[in-house]
Amino acid sequence: MEFFTSLHAHSGVPFSRQFEGIRKGMADAKSDFGIHSAIIPGVNRELGPDKAEEYLDQILENNSDDIIGLGLDYFETPFPPEPFADVWARAKRAGLRLTAHAGEAGPAQYIEASLDVLNVERVDHGYNIVDDPALVARCKEMGILFTCCPSTSIGTTPYRDLSAPNHPIRRMNEAGLVVSINSDDPPMFLTDLSREYEIAFTQLGFSAQDIKRSVLATIDHAWVDDSTKKSWRAEWMPEIDRITAELEQI
Repeated sequence: MEFFTSLHAHSGVPFSRQFEGIRKGMADAKSDFGIHSAIIPGVNRELGPDKAEEYLDQILENNSDDIIGLGLDYFETPFPPEPFADVWARAKRAGLRLTAHAGEAGPAQYIEASLDVLNVERVDHGYNIVDDPALVARCKEMGILFTCCPSTSIGTTPYRDLSAPNHPIRRMNEAGLVVSINSDDPPMFLTDLSREYEIAFTQLGFSAQDIKRSVLATIDHAWVDDSTKKSWRAEWMPEIDRITAELEQI
């Protein structure tokens, strides 16, 4: 999960207090519902690299095993990835995994810069990659995972019809990119993960096998240790196979 704690910095609530509240919620989710979670703090790119450096300082001061990565977020244009290169390099040296919102509202070049300059291993959304066939081929070869959110693409891209043949998530899937279906911000967009998978199947042209591949890719690319991934696969595979078989009958 990504948290935008910098959004609340103006409130006067210390970062340590914010992380305390987040961690309490995570602990409750684990004890009450068995939900495993970790923190990927989201940097507000609109504030610039100096503020991002300060934010990373706060993150590292409050670091623990449950902070696993760093994300570049908020409005992409006109805030390209390149100015944040030093911040991302420092985060990598500190052991954090790296991702960035790129190519959702910004151009495909932001995806390329995120790979080359920020050295991300995951791209959040990345829909405008469909404008650059060479970059599609490169990301396919690299096995870069794209976190795609069908419902929110209606509001964050020019594509208003999820059933349109040229919808970027459909095209990304058809191109063989690694597409992970996600629910973005469920309370804000009135959705959940099950509904997003339903949209992928009923409107975005995903087959039953596409859905299965997306689920397994999400597990395989999760920022957890290999033993956890192996455990999840073993535990969830019967249910995944059952649902896949049911979808193939529709």
